[in-house]
Amino acid sequence: MRLYSPVADTTDFSDLESFEKKLDLNAAALEVCNAEAIAAGRIVGRSLSFPVADGFAVYQVVRENARTVRLRHCAGITGDEYMEPVLGGEGSMDKYRVV
Repeated sequence: MRLYSPVADTTDFSDLESFEKKLDLNAAALEVCNAEAIAAGRIVGRSLSFPVADGFAVYQVVRENARTVRLRHCAGITGDEYMEPVLGGEGSMDKYRVV
């Protein structure tokens, strides 16, 4: 199981074309984690998104408990870095809502 970590720094957005390429690199890294988790039949490592304002917030399952999962915000995927208001940077959710 691999957990997401940004592969490209997205804090400098002075060059929009470069910034968008970095977002794409990070999204691809998250997709690799997601695909590996799916292939292994695991929930930890899977990614999901929630609609927020005019975009979305991206999270990854980082821990599985009996009835809940722990979700962590994935920075560097969207330019606006939206977070789901209840989860914030990291939070728990009922597992049945994620599976």
